[in-house]
Formats: sequence, structure tokens, C-alpha cells
Amino acid sequence: MMRNTNVTGGSASLALAGAKDTRVELRTSADIKEKLKEAASLVGVDMSAFILMAATRAAQQALDEQRMRVLSEQEWNHLNDIINSPRQPGEKLRALMTRETRYVRDY
Repeated sequence: MMRNTNVTGGSASLALAGAKDTRVELRTSADIKEKLKEAASLVGVDMSAFILMAATRAAQQALDEQRMRVLSEQEWNHLNDIINSPRQPGEKLRALMTRETRYVRDY
């Protein structure tokens, strides 16, 4: 059987790149193991690479969803209005920025 060592696709290629210096173990049923082996064979990689690609893709998606914020059109327009029309500094900010320095760093 010929294996595809040129797997590409964003996070999937990252999963296969680089030194493999640690081990991850998992237990599963015989049915799931056979399903994973069959799918890996169809893709042309070994089962470990297949699992690693799928897990890396899922991990990246979970991280992206945590970091990404989705705004409605109204929220987006409001945010842009705020960014494009900054408020002028008030008295408190002017006083803070013009007062004498309290601390001096000696380098």
C-alpha cells in the first residue's frame, strides 16, 4: 500500500510537520478503531497521522471559536462609528497627562 506523505491543508499539515517528541495514548472500541483505520487508508496516511490531523483541526477550530467575536451588522456599524469618531480628551485625561511624573525610572 502506498502512503501519501504530502498531506496538505493548513492545520493538518502542521500536525504532520516537525519533530514528534511526545506520545499521546487513547483507548477506543474495536469498531471505532476499524473506522479510523479505513478512513486513514482512504486518505492515504497511517492511522496515527489521521487521528493527529483530525484532532489538530478540531483543536484549531475550538481555539478560533473562542478567540473570534461575531457582530451583527448594527454592532459592526456602531463599532466603526466609535473607531472613526474618537472622543476628545476630557479634563481628567488632560490633567493626568500633564501632571508632574510621580515615579522616575533609573536605568
